[in-house]
Amino acid sequence: MLVGLLGMGAALSVCCLDSALEASERIVRQQRLRSRLCYSDRAIYTLYYEREGMPKRDLNDAWHEAARILSVDAGRLRPNDRLCGELGLHRSVRGSCSDVGMLLRHVTGKLAAKGLPQPDRFETFDDIVRSLIVARIGQLRPAIDGATRALPAGTAF
Repeated sequence: MLVGLLGMGAALSVCCLDSALEASERIVRQQRLRSRLCYSDRAIYTLYYEREGMPKRDLNDAWHEAARILSVDAGRLRPNDRLCGELGLHRSVRGSCSDVGMLLRHVTGKLAAKGLPQPDRFETFDDIVRSLIVARIGQLRPAIDGATRALPAGTAF
């Protein structure tokens, strides 16, 4: 009985530690991003994606979907934000329990549901957004002139 109680206590401690680390990760991420200018959807599109001919509505939907999962203001995110840098704790021990881990599972689940191949790795917020767009459109490359970079760079097929 004592061993059972000790085991339950250890499990509860791990659970509390995990919750504390998750809260800490969110706070650190929000502090990192708080000092940035908050861009409108239009500014994000114009600054980073317009020249490619990226589908604007799909971009905005994917951008906001990922921002919600990360619990951050979408206007403070940038395409080059690193998942294990600006958006998460550096090589977090927590891995798949973090918001970034939940986002990765969300994206890979959407790609798998459409029967689409998974990128070798996700490094930046842009990689996530492009993969969400691919999952939304349901094809590897959107049939739109100029939007040929629908998958993250370095994706092997």
